[in-house]
Amino acid sequence: MLRKHPHWLRRLFFCVTVLLSVTLLTGDVNAKKKKKQTPNVIVMTNIQSFDKVFREAQKANGKLKTAQANIRNSKIALRTALNLKKNSTYSQGLKELKRRARGKVKLFVNQGKFQLKATDAVPTGVQKGIKAVNQLTRTIPQSLKSLKGVTTDSKRMAQQVENFPANIQTELSNQGDNGVGLASKLPKATRQTLNNIKVIQTMPKRAARTTHHLVEITKMLKEVF
Repeated sequence: MLRKHPHWLRRLFFCVTVLLSVTLLTGDVNAKKKKKQTPNVIVMTNIQSFDKVFREAQKANGKLKTAQANIRNSKIALRTALNLKKNSTYSQGLKELKRRARGKVKLFVNQGKFQLKATDAVPTGVQKGIKAVNQLTRTIPQSLKSLKGVTTDSKRMAQQVENFPANIQTELSNQGDNGVGLASKLPKATRQTLNNIKVIQTMPKRAARTTHHLVEITKMLKEVF
């Protein structure tokens, strides 16, 4: 049975929840100018019913971030291998790799994975460039499969968490947190919950954008090599 709290304490809970909701959902213009964007990280709230969903979201977000990191690391490695500018695109890197290889690098497909291979001796920079591309292409099939699952799962989870902010006080009370203990935990739990929801809501678009990048890189490889 849920305990009834004093009128002043209920008002305190309400004010804290509203204040945090407004701050996190609408944001403060001046703070945005000074602070970096909130990282796409999902944390546990110690609210068991919430964390069951957040734990699943954390795994899905991990798969998404891995795919994003694979693209980023390959791009950096390709630029480094060919001494290209930091703002060079992946397409520019592939074209420069082909130019330096002078027809000695070909594109092969092995078990659905695209791989570049040198057909003759090539400069060290070209060898490193090939390695940079292949470290990404070998992960693309699995990444595309994972991202498809991330998109489906994150859309479902976004619906599951819609009512979480309104239920924070109730869920904490059901776990035995009452009185001052509840008041002290409410702000942090609210902040974490709202941040997690924001991350989950962005996951479908992030997954779609990452999928597009991987598909485009595959197309580039076919066109360039």
